Amino acid sequence: HFSEVAHVHFWVQIILTIPGLVIAIAAPLVGWLLDKGHKKRLLILATTLYGMTGVAGVWLDHSLLALLISRIFLGLAVAVIMVTCVTLVGDYFTGAERGKYMGLLSAFGAFGGVLFVALAAWLASYDWQKPFYIYLLALFLLPLLFVFIEEPKREHIKAQSLSTSGVQSQHDMPAKTLLSFFYTMAFIEILVLYMVPVHIPFYLQSLSEDSPTLAGFAIAWMLLVMAVVSLTYKAIQKMQSFIKLHSLGYAILALGCICTGLANNAWQVFLALSISGIGLGVLRPNLVVWLMASTPSQMRGRVMGGLTSSFFIGQFVCPLITIPAAQHWGYDQIFIICGGLLIALALALSGRCWLTSKSQLHLKSSN
Repeated sequence: HFSEVAHVHFWVQIILTIPGLVIAIAAPLVGWLLDKGHKKRLLILATTLYGMTGVAGVWLDHSLLALLISRIFLGLAVAVIMVTCVTLVGDYFTGAERGKYMGLLSAFGAFGGVLFVALAAWLASYDWQKPFYIYLLALFLLPLLFVFIEEPKREHIKAQSLSTSGVQSQHDMPAKTLLSFFYTMAFIEILVLYMVPVHIPFYLQSLSEDSPTLAGFAIAWMLLVMAVVSLTYKAIQKMQSFIKLHSLGYAILALGCICTGLANNAWQVFLALSISGIGLGVLRPNLVVWLMASTPSQMRGRVMGGLTSSFFIGQFVCPLITIPAAQHWGYDQIFIICGGLLIALALALSGRCWLTSKSQLHLKSSN
């Protein structure tokens, strides 16, 4: 549509990626605002902005600059919505119920990835602007936000803060080191997740499976498996500690990456991505619930803002890191290398878990 505009490919790429960059920059500030209160008000305003700036693409077919500006405000709205929703789950629920709702939140995010990307692709086959109408769904949610969302009471948050004040000592890490640990794990998770949509279409092509539809189905299938596993997180959480679950998630994801790299045809890629989906379905809710359990309630907004920022920095950086690697080593090798690094991470977490258990047993015997 904008083929006559100078450097159009550059501007289109910027328009596609700018919301993620805005989210990465804005999320920590949003978290700070949430800790000051008025979460319901911010969520309602952000949802309104999201619907309006999203659907604006239907009418902004005359200017790439206007589209770019609308996507900047869209990214800001997404930052507020994402951080507020996760923070509210932490405010409303504790223990197993928090795990259940974080599993639901992760699952519906993945289901949305399957449903709305497919719907957008179908609408785009008729006209490139029609997918923008999907954003109108946000405006239909506004009445529900007014009715069902309650502003968390300060007394409740303060009581939660007292109950989590001793969590840091359980990790035997300073607060900043602990946050860096969680944010690094978030960055790694999203980096591996986005390797799939960035590289799988070209990898399937290298396997003589040159079909954009097939690549789309493969990506959607992984997200679907991730969603189904996330739905079961409450049950999974009861079986193991956070650190053991994360080690297990990394090990399963590593197996999926290695199998992807060793695949010889599309069906083997589908099977490998199924394994990766299982690992991601464990990792995403476990990371957020683990971080919530390790965070004083009065800092939850800022901490979740930092986590959201880490996710979107990973998304933005993924092609910058992995595309040159794929050009140098090949698509199969970067998945195998990634799997090897994930195995090292799984072993490191298992080793720390073993050392922690051993020190606790030694302390009990001394007592």
